[in-house]
Amino acid sequence: MSLQQNFSMPKIPFTFIKPEQCFASEDFKAVIQELERLNVIPGMALCAGEPGSGKTCAVSAWTETLNPNNVDVRWIEDGGATVSSFLKRAARSMDIAPAYQSEKAWQVLVDAIEQHYRNTRKKQVFVIDEAQKLPLQVLEQIRCLTNLGRKNPIPLSFILIAHREFLAVLKQHTMTALRRRIVVQVSMEGLTRDETGPYLNHHIKIAGGPEGIFDPETADSIFNQSRGLIRLINKIAIDSMWAAARKQQPKVTPQEVAQAVNEWSEI
Repeated sequence: MSLQQNFSMPKIPFTFIKPEQCFASEDFKAVIQELERLNVIPGMALCAGEPGSGKTCAVSAWTETLNPNNVDVRWIEDGGATVSSFLKRAARSMDIAPAYQSEKAWQVLVDAIEQHYRNTRKKQVFVIDEAQKLPLQVLEQIRCLTNLGRKNPIPLSFILIAHREFLAVLKQHTMTALRRRIVVQVSMEGLTRDETGPYLNHHIKIAGGPEGIFDPETADSIFNQSRGLIRLINKIAIDSMWAAARKQQPKVTPQEVAQAVNEWSEI
């Protein structure tokens, strides 16, 4: 029996959801609240946390609150390992053809940012995911971009999404100038124990499923195995649902949670 048939739901839960469907945990609400400051003071923001804690989802949800008539959001999924690759990816995020020499690529990007503002008067927000991978030279390029428009201010913001290890990089003496440009810094730890059950039920509801698939004891078991990290919660939840479906059980129990986790450890 399929998972959907077993649990009487039209969709598979814990898969892709729209940003506005994200679960409003305390961490999530803190990110939204802190990023609102960029609407008042454009600048650099850092959202850091453990892998799978929901950073990208929270930032994406915030960008969805922005008025597209006033703000253009550019997503850079991976900034690249060199200055040249970063500048090219930033240019492509603006739908312009990049130059292939770093010096020219820098000027092409700067000219495009300035021209876009002159033409539209819109704020611009660059979101750079996986920022912990960026070399120091690329971080310096981002810092320099925040200098644009000193004579004629350009409302330009950069949001760096990074693993917690990035905080150690920022503490380096060479990062002092960049660190001082960060006007918003927020971290995500994942869900609390009390949030895990409501989170599971939230996703079941989005998928059109019935209440009660995960009881409090099962939710507690999932929290213990995931440490509250959303990506792990999703994987444990869906795998344990498949285990329950194979047994034609209408609910997931801690036994299916343990079974799902044990199957990973054997791979």
